[in-house]
Amino acid sequence: IGPCVEWGYWELARLACDRLDVEDLARCADRALEIAAAFDDPALHVRALADSGVALVSSGAVRLGLARLDEALACIAAGEVHDQVVLGTTFCALLTAAERIGDVERVEEWIATIREVLLDATDGRPAVLRSHCSIALGGVLVHAGRWSEAEDLLQTSLAGGGPARATHRVDAVARLASLRLVQGKVDEAAALVAPFEDHLAVAAPLSAVHLARGEPALAAAVARRSVGRLVGDALRAAPLLLVLV
Repeated sequence: IGPCVEWGYWELARLACDRLDVEDLARCADRALEIAAAFDDPALHVRALADSGVALVSSGAVRLGLARLDEALACIAAGEVHDQVVLGTTFCALLTAAERIGDVERVEEWIATIREVLLDATDGRPAVLRSHCSIALGGVLVHAGRWSEAEDLLQTSLAGGGPARATHRVDAVARLASLRLVQGKVDEAAALVAPFEDHLAVAAPLSAVHLARGEPALAAAVARRSVGRLVGDALRAAPLLLVLV
């Protein structure tokens, strides 16, 4: 039917955190921004800003990406967005970007905002966003060396059947496996990732497990396969390239 605001939402229908092709995500977000401007849709504008920020951060343009994410957050804080789906997906993008750069302070600050704007007012719903908060914070705390805090968050997120989304369960397992590796518990890490070896999320800890067990050919195979699935994503490719080095 030609240009319409729904086209913009269709461009961003897949969550930014799930997309392996960062270059395609950037193109989709740019088209959505143009459509949001043409149809004066502030919610689509905020969503597109956030997804564009994830794409830029993931590609290595961290400063520019964070500027777009901060702009999206400012719009939300100003009360320009009321749609809970748009709020949830935008916050998902914010957490994804902050975790990928390992910014503990930013993750904690943004989670506080998420709770204030959305979760506290809806009795912790959507559960998928609450799960993402715990997993993102747990993941970044692993790399910050705050291991006991990270373990509590990740174990809690996996308790009682696990997070709301199946992919979030895999994400939590991957971060817990990374924690076990830095703790020197290679066998425990291996047991965690064993059921999910085909998932990209566990590629980094899985390749590290192989390397720690003296299986460099397997470690390299996992790393190469996973890097090949990522397009333009410098941040997620980096730990896999490190294994190859």
